[in-house]
Amino acid sequence: MCKSKTINLWLITAIALLIVAQSSRNLSAEITMEKKFSLFLSAGARQAALNETSQPWALSPTFSGALGIGLSEEIALFAEFEYSKLYNDSASTSTFKLGKDNANQYWKMGILKLKIKYNLIGNSRLMPYITGALGLSSWSVHDRFTGEKIEVTDGGGNPADFSAAEMIISGGVGGEWFVSDHFSFCLDAQFNYLTGVGADFSEATNKIRSRGYFDIKLGIAFYFNLEKGMATFSYDISDQDEEAKLSEEKIDTDMDGVPNLIDLCPDTPPAAYGKIDEYGCPSDTDGDGIPDYIDKCPYSFAAITVDSTGCPPDQDEDNVPDETDICPGTPRGYPVDDGGCPIYEQIFTKIVMQPEFSESGQRIDFRSIQILDSLAVKLRDFPEMKISIKAYSDNSLSDRESMAQNEREAEKIKSLLVSRRISGERIEAVGMGATNFIDTNTTASGRDNNHRIEIEFIY
Repeated sequence: MCKSKTINLWLITAIALLIVAQSSRNLSAEITMEKKFSLFLSAGARQAALNETSQPWALSPTFSGALGIGLSEEIALFAEFEYSKLYNDSASTSTFKLGKDNANQYWKMGILKLKIKYNLIGNSRLMPYITGALGLSSWSVHDRFTGEKIEVTDGGGNPADFSAAEMIISGGVGGEWFVSDHFSFCLDAQFNYLTGVGADFSEATNKIRSRGYFDIKLGIAFYFNLEKGMATFSYDISDQDEEAKLSEEKIDTDMDGVPNLIDLCPDTPPAAYGKIDEYGCPSDTDGDGIPDYIDKCPYSFAAITVDSTGCPPDQDEDNVPDETDICPGTPRGYPVDDGGCPIYEQIFTKIVMQPEFSESGQRIDFRSIQILDSLAVKLRDFPEMKISIKAYSDNSLSDRESMAQNEREAEKIKSLLVSRRISGERIEAVGMGATNFIDTNTTASGRDNNHRIEIEFIY
């Protein structure tokens, strides 16, 4: 029986929509429109959520209507009313039951919301959006079989009806598909949270109640125009031709504010709104053929060749256009001068390191390897660069022993860089011995500082 009533309700709704759509063809506004108002009607399914003890999947019907006013191209403000009979289960421990027959109670919910809708960038027909709302929910919970209100305990431990007038907050996403300038279909998903403000129940009661619900709704929207808060419409079959002519003068298919009669670009995308000229075409400030709304360089000279983003080509991405780049093949990510050439003084600075060699002298510590790996990357990026590896020692060994040790260490560093695909012809390895001290040799830390590798760059 219930299913039959639902089918009849949808059938009546569909017929009514066809009548409204047919009748709207003869409606025409006699005034210049300044603000756009809208009426949303929707129906869908609602599922209870945020229940501490159980959560059956008993999808329930919900209906809503909203009247809105456009504050700007992106933002609209709505007063919305929702009604639903939300089935729920306070006894079952199963979370996978479907249908209202698995519920032992239902909520009667009437909700009044103040909602903001923000339109995201879309094409000429499809417009995605997000919503946020604050509202008041008047609800009561009833036994599904008797229809009587459920009795619970309030915050003071006294018997009370399971009902409240409770503040809610909600947010959601959706999209509209425009059939015409004045009519669209919409699909909306929304989550509503019951804040507890206005609902005073015991802790035991709060554990069995749902604190939120999720909606998914399909609806229709009508858009109509008002001026100074007054609507002036005419419906006169004998004057249809004249009204159609007047209406045609105001038609703006792409909704860019320029009527079709003088719009040279009738398919302007929504992304260009606010950046169009008096003829309805996307503006091009620098005259480079790339509209301002996609031009990342809106002030380039028209005589300069630009790419699809409106910027001069820059193949090595060093922010110096190819036309003025003296060094067009500079590796990415390195500092360059005004001519697009690498600034060697900033890229290659003298390296002083104290590697720890194994007793055999064939291995060095991991931190030193990291430094040399980073150096190898730069040397591969700049094959014209040469280096000089100089190994120094403290005075703890004889001059001959120090020199021999330093030569082995310098060669080990060179060998490691060669293994990283750096040509040995670009590397000079020199043992310097116990010379050019940079610290005292009377302390262990001073001797460690003197025992070092210095890498200098030749360019």
